[in-house]
Amino acid sequence: MKTFFWAAISAVVLAAAAISCEQDGGTSASSDADDDTDTDADTDTDTDADTDTDADTDTDTDADADEGCDKADILFVIDNSGSMSEEQTNLIANFAGFIEAIESYEVQGSGGQLDYHVGVISTGVDHNECVPMFGCPLQEEEDGVIQNTPLGDGGACTPPPLRWMEGPSPDVAEQFACVAELGTSGFSEEMHLEAIRRGMTPGLEAWDYLDGHIDAENAGFLRDDALFVAIILTDEDDQSRADTYPTSFQDDIWSDSYAASLDLYAEIFLSIKPSYDYMVFGVISGPEGESCTSTFGGAAASPRLHEFLTYTGDYGTWASICEEDLDGAIATMLDTIELACDEMPPIE
Repeated sequence: MKTFFWAAISAVVLAAAAISCEQDGGTSASSDADDDTDTDADTDTDTDADTDTDADTDTDTDADADEGCDKADILFVIDNSGSMSEEQTNLIANFAGFIEAIESYEVQGSGGQLDYHVGVISTGVDHNECVPMFGCPLQEEEDGVIQNTPLGDGGACTPPPLRWMEGPSPDVAEQFACVAELGTSGFSEEMHLEAIRRGMTPGLEAWDYLDGHIDAENAGFLRDDALFVAIILTDEDDQSRADTYPTSFQDDIWSDSYAASLDLYAEIFLSIKPSYDYMVFGVISGPEGESCTSTFGGAAASPRLHEFLTYTGDYGTWASICEEDLDGAIATMLDTIELACDEMPPIE
């Protein structure tokens, strides 16, 4: 009897175990199917789609948003030597169109107007004029200081309230006409690059006998996040000297051997911006290898200015001063400014 009882109990236990195994097997199959179907499908579809779409879209959008400028600081470097009267008048006549184009430019991203400064300097710098038996007295010129009063014979006019003009503003063209007529009594040794150096950089320790004006009279003109533009208008080549203060008549600083190195200016101008991607240098002058003539008069060849533009990257541009009208040269400058502004990298 005991034997029969324990045999019955064993049969019940074995039957229960068999049922449990069948249930476990069903659960395992269902779990595997769910895992294979849901997990694989979700992982392959969602992850790939999200990664490809989002990463590409975000990268492209961020790059576009970072590129471009919304500010420009524009410096006109105007020759005020004895032969430049007609060129100054023609520049003033074409400036209204220049400003109209600048104010029509649409900033990338926002579509707003460009916030701009416009300054005017001459090509004259302070120097000593040595005369036998009279020594070497100092001759003061504009020396890179931005002009805000007329130096020519234009009569009464309305200068800008600051040393430079600020826009957008309907008053900029009138203000420019007032200060851009620099006259023709300036220094005959045109030093375009040295004038920019003195106007747009501080006093440099390496040239401790010279003072720059960007941290003095010109303070506030340059902005860290703006494109820098320098447009030179001249009928002579650059004659820049690093040292314009001879102390003896025997020091012939006007000989070619005293000309300041273009390498030096190319390096110094990098104190204005971190690279030439943030700067435009435009030159309106005579050709590189020969002189030219126009209704304005003659213009000397300017090989040194042409060579300087080779240092200035993609945004160094030249136009002839010997056209019958400067509107074409101004248009060339505008095209380069707009391109440089479109492509300007973010400033770190």
